[in-house]
Amino acid sequence: MRFCPLNRTLPRAVAASRIALRAKRGTGLFCALLLACSAGKAQHHHHDSHEGHEHHDHQQHHEPAEPVQETPAHVHGMHHGHEAGADGYRMLHHWSFRPADAEAAWGHSEVPNNVHLDLVRLGAIPHPWIKTNIDSVQWVHQRDWIYTHELELTEADLNSGHPELVFEGLDTYAEVLINGKPMLQADNAFRNWRIENAGDMLRPGKNQIEVHFKAPNRIETRIQERTRINWPGGDRVLTRKPAYHDGWDWAPKLRTMGIWRNAYFHNWNTARLLDVALRLDSLSLHEPDPRSGVSASRRMVRSAEGWTGPPFDPDTAWMTLAVEFEADTEQDLLLQLGDEFPELEWTVRSKNGRQRVERTLAVPAPKLWWTWDLLHASQDPHLYRAAVLLQTAEGDLLDQRRFHTGLRIIDLDTSRQGPDTARFAFRLNGVELFARGANWVPTSTFLYGYLPDYARLLNDARTSNLNMLRVWGGGVYEWDAFYETCDRLGILVWQDAMFACGMVPGENTRYPQFTQNVEREIREQARRLRRHPSLALWCGNNEIAEGWERWGWQNGRSKKERERLEADYAFLFEQGIPEWIAEEDPYTPYWPSSPEYGRADPRAYTTGDAHDWWVWHDGRPFKSLEYRLPRFMSEFGFQAYPDLRTIAAWRGGYPALFDSTDAFLKTHQKHPRGATQIHRFLQRELGEALPDSFAQYVYLSQWLQGEGMARAVAAQRRNRPWTMGSLYWQFNDVWPAVSWSGIDVDGRWKAMQYRLQRAYAAIAPSLWVDSVVVDGQAQERWGLALINDTRLPENVVWTVKALTASGENLYEAAGYSPLKPGRVDTVWKAETQKLEALQRDDVLLHTEVRRMGEALGQDTRMLCSPCNWPLAESGLTYRIEHEAGGWPVVLVRVEHPAIGVWLHSPYEGRFSENGFDLMPGREMRVEFKAPFGRKPGWNVEVPDPKRFAESLRIFTLGDVLEGPRSRAMLDDE
Repeated sequence: MRFCPLNRTLPRAVAASRIALRAKRGTGLFCALLLACSAGKAQHHHHDSHEGHEHHDHQQHHEPAEPVQETPAHVHGMHHGHEAGADGYRMLHHWSFRPADAEAAWGHSEVPNNVHLDLVRLGAIPHPWIKTNIDSVQWVHQRDWIYTHELELTEADLNSGHPELVFEGLDTYAEVLINGKPMLQADNAFRNWRIENAGDMLRPGKNQIEVHFKAPNRIETRIQERTRINWPGGDRVLTRKPAYHDGWDWAPKLRTMGIWRNAYFHNWNTARLLDVALRLDSLSLHEPDPRSGVSASRRMVRSAEGWTGPPFDPDTAWMTLAVEFEADTEQDLLLQLGDEFPELEWTVRSKNGRQRVERTLAVPAPKLWWTWDLLHASQDPHLYRAAVLLQTAEGDLLDQRRFHTGLRIIDLDTSRQGPDTARFAFRLNGVELFARGANWVPTSTFLYGYLPDYARLLNDARTSNLNMLRVWGGGVYEWDAFYETCDRLGILVWQDAMFACGMVPGENTRYPQFTQNVEREIREQARRLRRHPSLALWCGNNEIAEGWERWGWQNGRSKKERERLEADYAFLFEQGIPEWIAEEDPYTPYWPSSPEYGRADPRAYTTGDAHDWWVWHDGRPFKSLEYRLPRFMSEFGFQAYPDLRTIAAWRGGYPALFDSTDAFLKTHQKHPRGATQIHRFLQRELGEALPDSFAQYVYLSQWLQGEGMARAVAAQRRNRPWTMGSLYWQFNDVWPAVSWSGIDVDGRWKAMQYRLQRAYAAIAPSLWVDSVVVDGQAQERWGLALINDTRLPENVVWTVKALTASGENLYEAAGYSPLKPGRVDTVWKAETQKLEALQRDDVLLHTEVRRMGEALGQDTRMLCSPCNWPLAESGLTYRIEHEAGGWPVVLVRVEHPAIGVWLHSPYEGRFSENGFDLMPGREMRVEFKAPFGRKPGWNVEVPDPKRFAESLRIFTLGDVLEGPRSRAMLDDE
């Protein structure tokens, strides 16, 4: 059965990716006891290797390096909007910890953090990412742990107001004690925990704050025994903790525990702000009279109704300011709104306790917030500064909130177009937007304790031409800095609630506390995120509806048990969560489950969003992604190996020859058929004879991933307006894995990321091939489509050439085309039977598009399969120049068409172009620059010119495959 359909009228820390942490060799009782406790539970596996192919000091991996203590995100801007360190706030950074069941010495911890990183820093466990160490640390999450902090307070601290303790994140089952007295039981990693009556137990002088973390496995077992259900997805679904910690097909099992966000002592006096919401209700504009042309009439557009009209410049934004505050007495208080908003000031009479007040305001000539690709050139997404002040009647400041927000209307068009056909398209300020994006996973297995490097990764997303990121439901609600950066860069956020691939408990399955817990979580997160203009969608869960329908979860269950599970699912995702979000964030759309239908259901391609895993899981050819085109593709992907430098850093060098049974590669490949799938597809696409060189094999896996994914993206974009979104799996990684990511955990781009950067350009050319029936016979037809996802018309010049493998130009067409905004136009077509140049297997089509002499993009397609492509030496040559500052520029030319040109340097840096195709007569200028942002352990320096030239390696598809094919021919003879 299907779950009840949603009523569509409802309102809608640095990721230590290369934490080459040099651990201090722990000495003393603490480390000795820990190591003794772990003995017998897990063996440490060491795979020493001296096979590194390159020998540069900055690539060699040694023992884990000492952690670089990054400043947590919200030390500078905590969730509640105050500034840490301000009057009344005291951050609790320095803690001690030890196992709860051993009389060990206390080790030091810097909060936010987690047990695993604390143990790595002390040398009590090896770094789990190195070699095969992940297997040796599984005992950690099976133990209970104690964290303790000594808080010194004065009489004034306790007597001048209302002292409280706040924990912004506890992972996950934790008891908080103050001076030995239990004060709090926590059971949700996604919630804030506040001890408002802390003053009852705190005293002048030294106070002992303890947090006792309990192993989740034992608690989950007790809950499972109560529910008496074998849970689809495993017992992890009973715990409100990041799902990926239990292991995924791209992530290891590493169930962290700890104080993962800020902890602080707070003392408020008289009154304080609890919540501030600044909501855009409607926009108004004057419209010209159609007869006279004089602006006379006024039109109102309301956020709750969406915005289906054409873009315009509103004359007024009507907004509501809602303020919730708490006071300890009845008195007159002054509330003020200011900064870039029109000043609003009013007096309210407080009462003892909490209350909510609202005021409306008008913002004249408002500047709307847009994604970066819908802005005019050189504009940035506009953000307003806001300040809300709470004062006494005499003007003394009691509390304040300062933040940025944007004015925009976002809606999701899910209008039905037939019995099993419905749209799935986002509109921003009335403009239909093609979502070009990716799925975002947490930045590390050790998310806790390091501020994720949002600036680096999100700037990579913007550089990659993405305008949307989906925060996947098996990870975390990200830190405020993530959403603030998306606001600033003009990137929309599809936000999953944190549920993935497992049914949920509730009242019908004997665990009603779960639903109550989730309600508090959802309301809290909705309140926190609703001010961000980048927030485009709330989605209830990832793949639970599909899992129930087609993953065998119903097998072997009684009718009564199935009904109970379905009832709890339906309540949470089709009633509870949408209602809670509608109350807290009424103008953001809601979608119950992604995808709406599983890939075996034909409706997956006619309504809602789709996850297409036929290629990866079922071995269908990449070409199937070009004709199986849904209304919105929210997941699809293919794996590749990470960068050679990343492998070398964590493995201890990379081997000269490829061996899929290598211990490191097997440990860091979490899909059971992953290595086999990559190899099968390589042989299918490129031929049975593959190189045995490790570096070349990694190159081929990345080329294959990039080629297949870029073709899929191009087809989805060409299919606008039927298809209105393309979110590939996955943008980033949580550890050094063989995975679907375009950017590996050390921040290095795979070939796919460069390919998708070009495929996702706002204005892009796209070559295609299909079949057309002429005189009753199917004939092959080629074409060139030009895509314009901007709000502006463009005029471009294009060329199409048919070149042989040796570089002979057999055919050429050119044209000048005006491109309408938000449109796809086919500007050239040719039938194979009518064009002799298209009837040869040794031909490729190449197109370039220019605007006012500026190159906007290019595309290349071989007319035959790559495994049948006649190889010819590319005749590649290059020269190196150096810009001011010493950074090199590589200028590349070829004598014959070169496919998949890949530049590799052992130096840390980013090539401006890579993985590109290059035709004779063109010179590609490739800059090598420092990467945006630097990671712990990276030695980023301007390369020595001579060493850079000597170490630069350039691969092409033909040059890599020519050797194995030549050997295969000799073997056949």
